[in-house]
Amino acid sequence: MEPARGPTEQNQYLFETFEAYCKPKHNVIMERYKFNSRIQQENESLDEFPTDLKKLAPMCEYNNLQQEMVRDRLVVEIRKPAVKERLLREPELPLKSAILIFTADQEPQKGLTLMKGPTMYNVQNRTK
Repeated sequence: MEPARGPTEQNQYLFETFEAYCKPKHNVIMERYKFNSRIQQENESLDEFPTDLKKLAPMCEYNNLQQEMVRDRLVVEIRKPAVKERLLREPELPLKSAILIFTADQEPQKGLTLMKGPTMYNVQNRTK
């Protein structure tokens, strides 16, 4: 038998019980399917892909393997062969290092895009 509760404790207990009953069951298999099916999209930046993987991973209940699973998905799904090769050469590769290598490749490209920039023309009005 449960101990006597005050009105606010009783309401809280009823609310939590009702919420637990109504909450949909967590499907780990479905969450792992989503995580393992996640690939880097063609137009997706190198910052977005690891961030999305990190958001998906906790629902998979990988527990202490979560960081390694995210790292492995990065290595498997990266679209650039040179970066993938660089990641595969590292014998010890923590997630943080993998993300640094993964995103570092994007920085020179951003710089080139900025350097190219929009073309500007110098137009002078001449009066006769």
